[in-house]
Amino acid sequence: MGERHKVLLIDDEPANLRLLRRVLGADYDTLLAESGAEGLQILANEKISLVITDQRMPGMTGVQVLQESLALQPDAIRILLTGYTDIQALIDAINAGHIYKYVQKPWDAEDLRLTVRRAIEAYELKNHNDRLIVELKGALSQLENISIGTIVALANALDAKCDYTSGHSLRVSRYAVAIGRNIGLSNDEMKDLELTGILHDIGKIGVPESILWKPGRLDPDEQKIMAQHPVRSALMIEEIEQFERVRSWVRHHHEHLDGSGYPD
Repeated sequence: MGERHKVLLIDDEPANLRLLRRVLGADYDTLLAESGAEGLQILANEKISLVITDQRMPGMTGVQVLQESLALQPDAIRILLTGYTDIQALIDAINAGHIYKYVQKPWDAEDLRLTVRRAIEAYELKNHNDRLIVELKGALSQLENISIGTIVALANALDAKCDYTSGHSLRVSRYAVAIGRNIGLSNDEMKDLELTGILHDIGKIGVPESILWKPGRLDPDEQKIMAQHPVRSALMIEEIEQFERVRSWVRHHHEHLDGSGYPD
């Protein structure tokens, strides 16, 4: 079993910290701080995967803490607990602190668990993509036609889109590799399968979030837009010659064996 992720909880009210620990402590190692300054000190000394902070605190606001945390641990995921009602002020604050998500107070325990789970998946995906990019740089350093910058941009764009997309793609990649291993695919096929899982939905960057997050069935016009995301995904990697098989698998990941599915 892998090492447990460390989650830093910052709130000036000890009762709130205890409640957060009760909700999250079973799944993560929780570190507690009763002020922004104390939280930053912990960030300077501990490897933290996720920071959750209240916004309204004396001395430093949650956004100020998260802004300063960028210099200490740029890869940590950041969640803000807030009672803000001014949406524009909230958006400005989120952009300033590179905040992954804000959670409206009073928060629901199950919703918070799900948000944290998705945030940790996003953190794992980012680390996985970073390792993959390093491996690709080494493996492809002699190939003049490879654009490592393109691969970096794809990975970063996928990670930045939304928590659903990042967590989903990581899970697809893991399941696909597990299945590929069990059916005896070659090492080269396994590498392409892993890349396909990570990149298959990159085209969803071009799909409006009102469609991505629609709770009910898509209407015909919305379905036409959604049905183009495999095409967009394939087009985004078409200039990388060595991704020919990946490109084909990405384009056809919504096709069915009986000839239905999309886009073809």
